[in-house]
Amino acid sequence: MNSNIVLIGMPGSGKSTCGVVSAKMLLKNFYDTDLLIQNLEGRSLQEIINTDGVEYFAKAEQLTAHANSIAVRFEQE
Repeated sequence: MNSNIVLIGMPGSGKSTCGVVSAKMLLKNFYDTDLLIQNLEGRSLQEIINTDGVEYFAKAEQLTAHANSIAVRFEQE
């Protein structure tokens, strides 16, 4: 069975650091939703929040995580 690990926490709590280390130890890929969102939007997280609001950003996080989960499943097939 293949499964994903999702790290959730406050900003600056070490999710990215723990994610990278864990992925290396488990021989898995690591995807940072913040980086994916910034690349898709073409602007920083702070710009997104300042311009579109926290609710927009939260929805972007949810959609990015969901889309990435689907993409990873296709990679595994």
